[in-house]
Amino acid sequence: MKSSRHGFTLVELLVVVGIIALLISMLLPALNKARRAAMKTQCLSNLRQISTAVYLYLNDNKGIFPGGEIYKADGSVFKRTQMGWVGKRGLAALGYDHLAANDRPLNRYLGGHFAPDDPVEIAHCPEDNANTFGGTSLYDSAGTSYGANVVFEGTISGADDPWRGVNQNKVRQPSRMVMIADEGAFYPGWSGDLTQRQFYWHSRDPMWNVAFVDGHAATVRIDRIFSDSDYTFILGL
Repeated sequence: MKSSRHGFTLVELLVVVGIIALLISMLLPALNKARRAAMKTQCLSNLRQISTAVYLYLNDNKGIFPGGEIYKADGSVFKRTQMGWVGKRGLAALGYDHLAANDRPLNRYLGGHFAPDDPVEIAHCPEDNANTFGGTSLYDSAGTSYGANVVFEGTISGADDPWRGVNQNKVRQPSRMVMIADEGAFYPGWSGDLTQRQFYWHSRDPMWNVAFVDGHAATVRIDRIFSDSDYTFILGL
């Protein structure tokens, strides 16, 4: 007896392939959106852990924030930067090749000992990639994706010396005061510059992850210089 079974015709195969392609095209945007949301959440989690490290540092340093100066063992200034609190060794192009993982003041509070050339993944926002900074990530270039709100008068640097951290008691509104954030947040926050789109890691809008002095972290729209209802970069605002 002859079997009645037969294989798929070419038309049937093309229909199946077309349906699969259609399903993939429908699912990919949702998958990409979910992936970006997961990376943004990881970035925010990094900042929360860094906030904990800041408070451990404050406890050991009489409530004084790290400033914008990183010091050598002999007490001399090693480097002045807002990107020195946490991270790994960066690249020579930006002068961060001499700022190693064991030189950065918060790394020791992150739950482990870091050798000079160790990676410090908690300092890397997953969306900071090779498109950020001339073919490399900011994390690879400067050793970190995050900048601290220091280096000029009125931030959490001192009024007498803008490179020295202030006492936490001087912060009037800790729930609004920016402590450390995605580096891109400082372009509009400090200068009103909204054109640096390579730093728009989480959205097409000016949205950045920020850790505040009171210890909470959130994704915040920053499109006004110095302060708005949800944030301030300046102690007196």
